[in-house]
Amino acid sequence: MNQAVSFQTRARTIDHLGRGQIADAPTAISELWKNAYDAYAQNVALHIFGGEPEVASIFDDGVGMDRADIVQRWLVIGTESKVEDADSSPKETFGLPFRFRQGEKGIGRLSVAFLAPVTVVISRKRGGNFVAVLVDWRLFENPFISLDDIKLPVEEFANAAELETGLRNMSATLQENLGDGVDDRALRLQDSWARYSRHESETGALSTASAIRNSWKSFGIKKRHLEEWPVFVGLSEHGTAMFMIGIHHELNVWVRSDPKTAEVELVKDHLRETLTGFTDPFGDSRADFDYEVWCHLTDGRGDWVLRSLDPLAGGI
Repeated sequence: MNQAVSFQTRARTIDHLGRGQIADAPTAISELWKNAYDAYAQNVALHIFGGEPEVASIFDDGVGMDRADIVQRWLVIGTESKVEDADSSPKETFGLPFRFRQGEKGIGRLSVAFLAPVTVVISRKRGGNFVAVLVDWRLFENPFISLDDIKLPVEEFANAAELETGLRNMSATLQENLGDGVDDRALRLQDSWARYSRHESETGALSTASAIRNSWKSFGIKKRHLEEWPVFVGLSEHGTAMFMIGIHHELNVWVRSDPKTAEVELVKDHLRETLTGFTDPFGDSRADFDYEVWCHLTDGRGDWVLRSLDPLAGGI
């Protein structure tokens, strides 16, 4: 008897589409800056914070997202932007001329998985609430989990004070993906993590489930990180902040005091060359889009100092 069946999608598909498609950190950052450009941002900045854990963030003043945008677009892979004219640009363009889309495959947002294992996205539209989503990309490394069994916390906050306190509470929902609970989904997750942990043990790898639990014992985003985002401190009404916790080697070299080896200098040079050439400053029709990179370093006395990546600005 013939019986029709459909494809099944494992969570690891996201891992392949994200980290698997990105060659290096500069490429990942460029993809995220393209998303800011498509959102009609005029300014985008990469901040790299020293400390424990090391954190990087990308801030833009684009149109921002509300809860519906997060759920129906940011968390949907392969959106309809290529076939729906209405999706070619946001409704709010701040008086800027039409921009041809820079993001090509609808998966550029997944490049953030290359930069750090944990991402916190916070966004706000003009006149709207803050909305936040937490993603731990290590959840998608487990080849035994079905994609639809992973649930990510999405919450709204009326103001910056609620946002600061509410972010910490979202991590409990995220950790339910490790199989906390007694319903059918929890039982499936428990079995999937048990199988994966056995595989890791047999191959001598560290436990991914344990790494996830340990990293969420404290929340990596502090007030000093949030206060660098103009929307959080009330200097802008709209935009998106993307925080990355436990950043990749190609970013943390900027805020560590390790010796300046040839490898480290090569990594730094590659980031400078890629990002400083993001747009052509001498073009006939230069886009109204400015970008910068800042490093937050300790001065050795417990205070934090700010340094620009731009050597023309006296940077590092």
